[in-house]
Amino acid sequence: MDNRPSMWKPAAIGGLLFGILGGLPIVGALNCACCALIIGGGFLAAYLHSRGSQSSGVAFGPGDGALVGLAAAPFYALASTVIGALLFAAGIGAGGWREAVDQAIRQTEDAGGDTEAIERFAEFLESAGPFLLGVLGFGVSLLLALVFSTIGGLIGGAAFKYTPPPAAPPTGGTVPPPPPPSPGGSTPTAG
Repeated sequence: MDNRPSMWKPAAIGGLLFGILGGLPIVGALNCACCALIIGGGFLAAYLHSRGSQSSGVAFGPGDGALVGLAAAPFYALASTVIGALLFAAGIGAGGWREAVDQAIRQTEDAGGDTEAIERFAEFLESAGPFLLGVLGFGVSLLLALVFSTIGGLIGGAAFKYTPPPAAPPTGGTVPPPPPPSPGGSTPTAG
């Protein structure tokens, strides 16, 4: 019987915690440093899973860490996308897109150009843009998380590697007694 603990709880904790951090505007900028928050989510998942493995007395290594890091990736992508969408809806974090469109319209008008295409694009962004940006953001976040969270889990698996002690030999250490003699006191002979 294998008493290996489930990897889903550590994966959910690591992925969701670092996904929430990754969705925040200023803290999320840490991902510019080699996807540090995504790697951190996989690393935390590996740490938590190694603790569970150690308390269950089962081995934990880099392969186990990579697997739990991979499992944390969808949790990261979901959390960072939801937080980003909520902040976008509140006008926090990605609010500069409307100012950029207005500036493009002014520059096109100053140059004597037609602004109809830019205005249609702005209308499109206002109506369907948040949904499409959310889907695109989730896809990009998931792809990055699949790679970098697995790397974080692999690093965590190497850092928190655990090998259980070998099983103790049977107690007693005595040789079993010889079988009792056959009835009649004679030893059977081959014949």
